Amino acid sequence: MSKKSFNFVAVILATVTVIGLSSCKDKVYYSCDPTIDAVIRQNLPKYEGMTREEWKKLPDSLKRPAFRAMTTELKKEFWMGKQKEILSSKIFNDAEKKHISKLYDYLLSIDGIYTDKYKDGSLEMQKLFEYYKEWAIYGLDNFKWSVVDIFLIAEDGEELTEDYIEHVKQNSKPATELEQAGGSDCNCSWDLGCMDSNSTCEKIPCRDTDWGCKFLFMGSCTKKCKGPFTMNGQVVDAATYSNQKELLEYMLK
Repeated sequence: MSKKSFNFVAVILATVTVIGLSSCKDKVYYSCDPTIDAVIRQNLPKYEGMTREEWKKLPDSLKRPAFRAMTTELKKEFWMGKQKEILSSKIFNDAEKKHISKLYDYLLSIDGIYTDKYKDGSLEMQKLFEYYKEWAIYGLDNFKWSVVDIFLIAEDGEELTEDYIEHVKQNSKPATELEQAGGSDCNCSWDLGCMDSNSTCEKIPCRDTDWGCKFLFMGSCTKKCKGPFTMNGQVVDAATYSNQKELLEYMLK
């Protein structure tokens, strides 16, 4: 092979490699579980246009993946729907509802929400994290919320009924059941994301998935819930831990 031909082949191979790597990097994953990911892809129009009411009827294994597939506008409407549910319920008093709306109204008014501009690691996302942390601490100090309450309000898409809240606070959904429901999907980014099973968020080998974790599901999911929840090597019941602010600081690290 001539030097000219060799150089030409080398350029072609390099170009194909770059395109391949770029395609792999830019590919959207709806789930770390290939089977669930395939279900979403095969029915993408259905999930792209899914409403909150339809989402609530899905099995747990499809809820985060389905949310990732929704259009940006429907993602926002999803959380607006939860906000309306909270405001119409009798679970929180007026002052609590006002504080909850402060978070929802602020985050959902952001231009560029659920776009690359606010992906994990960005300066914009870090600013939102600091805002969220201050909002959460205010709730702990002024309303005697627990970290589980913070999770239920801002990091869990489910409708907040008294039965559901009690169900979560009693840790009646074991971590093993949560893991089975999610298959091999990554379902948390920090320990606060595992409060429905009182578990610890641990790093596992998986593909990062955009959206579906953290506040209003604005963060990527890079870890999996593993029980029981531990703090500094000690098993802790997050719902009843005496120093909730210390616990929140530990979880949002």
